[in-house]
Amino acid sequence: MMEYSHEATLSSKLVVRNLSRDHQHSVYSCQASNYYKRNVTANVTIELRLRPLVVEIVNGSTPLSSDRRYIVQCESSGSRPPAKITWWKDGTQLIGSNQTVRSE
Repeated sequence: MMEYSHEATLSSKLVVRNLSRDHQHSVYSCQASNYYKRNVTANVTIELRLRPLVVEIVNGSTPLSSDRRYIVQCESSGSRPPAKITWWKDGTQLIGSNQTVRSE
């Protein structure tokens, strides 16, 4: 007759290779069961940090005239968490721009 310890711990590992944007919010489940008890399940939801897919100057292609004020807008999308946008001129960071975050 075999005896089993109540303190036995089993382990199983799942290796998910090449995570991509398609894995975002995927739910992986691990089930444990034996002859005496129904399945017990633990879940994990994949939450990825993602770099921006797109960064573009929205209105920067029109010719500008001197002695006028212009607003140039930069938009970034596809990142998680939302990207922080900074402005630079000839290698020097510009201070004082504002930023708006929209849900996608």
